[in-house]
Amino acid sequence: MEEIVTGEDDVEPQFTFIAHTRTTQYRIQVMKKQIDIASINSLDQIQVPLSIDQTIYWLYEEGQEIAFGLRQGDLINYYYGDKSELSHFRILIGCKISFGTFKQDYLVGDLLGKGTFSEVIKVTCLRDGKDYALKKIKLRNEAHLINIEIEVAILHKLNHHGIIKLHDVYQLNEDTYGLITELVIGQSLDSIINKQKQKKSKLEERDIQMILKQTLEIIDYLHQNNIIHRDIKPQHMILCQNKTIKILDFGLSSYESQMSYKCGTPGYLPPESFREQSLYTSKGDIFSLGVVFYRLLNRGVSCFDANTLESVMSKNRRCTIEYQINGYSSQALHLLKQMLQKDPVLRINSHDALNHTYFTVPRESHNLKEDKGNIYVYQAHPRPSHLSRTNSGDLEKTSK
Repeated sequence: MEEIVTGEDDVEPQFTFIAHTRTTQYRIQVMKKQIDIASINSLDQIQVPLSIDQTIYWLYEEGQEIAFGLRQGDLINYYYGDKSELSHFRILIGCKISFGTFKQDYLVGDLLGKGTFSEVIKVTCLRDGKDYALKKIKLRNEAHLINIEIEVAILHKLNHHGIIKLHDVYQLNEDTYGLITELVIGQSLDSIINKQKQKKSKLEERDIQMILKQTLEIIDYLHQNNIIHRDIKPQHMILCQNKTIKILDFGLSSYESQMSYKCGTPGYLPPESFREQSLYTSKGDIFSLGVVFYRLLNRGVSCFDANTLESVMSKNRRCTIEYQINGYSSQALHLLKQMLQKDPVLRINSHDALNHTYFTVPRESHNLKEDKGNIYVYQAHPRPSHLSRTNSGDLEKTSK
């Protein structure tokens, strides 16, 4: 199993090097929660918190860092150092603090998606020549910054091939942040399910089994590390060209130990989220994935399918599910019922679901066709404030 990278002790520096301004030498120490900058010849000392509301600027020479800068009023004070040490320094503080040199680092490409509070743009890194996705997020208020900080912290710590990789965070202007992530190419599970629904066609059980097992493995990894996704749905799941599943959007994710309120998407909400003083636990992710599983087995139609949002919410709240599913194994139906168990105490967890007999019985070969050349990106949409902490994104399919 891939491990989460943990920090070192708060007291011991992770890295120490010497840098200088035009007049003074400084000792730079990277601690777990801040950067300590201390003059060698005087008592001058600065502490810079490792937080995305703090910004570091860079100076380059032939594509390599020669100095980092801190804003002081209208000026940026630069600290010059050894190129290799500055490069290592940048790696250590990446995703823990914002960088302020986006225009120097990336070439802006096509707009891939746009929503109420965010937009996603294809960008090319001028340092390595690779393409990435830039998710621009416009702050609504101070609380929204906390949401972004949680999302960034979780993505930075996660290390799993089925989870989108965060590379850097930039402060683009006073109220806009940019998340640089890998550019994911593949087929949205939402598009697969919608094609099912339109054509009233069914997927081969082996394909459903493959999708479900991989997603459960990702969710189990999250839960083992005390993280809850809280918005599992097809729009956030990509079937990549190598037939692997990747989960993209972590805008509503949180540490389970810090959970105190409910959120999610109507039609995928666990029934306990409708009860007063009920917390969203890891079992909520299982229920949401159960709804996805139901749609895969039921030709794209949800167990809470309805024509209006109000009707979807009403069905979701009552959680009366009809299991009129034909053409699939009894093991599939048994696991589905355990995932959609109304009582979270009785609902199966991710570990036990992975060990269910559904995944040990041979199925027919995969027949999902590759959908090459499609890029899937987030498109933010407003959500009812009583349901979500932030405006999490749906996925939009855009041709390359």
